[in-house]
Amino acid sequence: MATSLGWDLGRAVVTVVLTLALGPAVLKALRRATRRAAFEAAVTFEATQQPPDGR
Repeated sequence: MATSLGWDLGRAVVTVVLTLALGPAVLKALRRATRRAAFEAAVTFEATQQPPDGR
């Protein structure tokens, strides 16, 4: 455990720095993609035509 402590601390620091640096940009991109993907399909009901033989 003592031998890996340096690597673990280094990875933790890099993870925190990258999360703080890139997090806002990633969230902004995800929000933009969500807005573009969210669409409302208009629901329309149309009367069906009856066949000529009355069925």
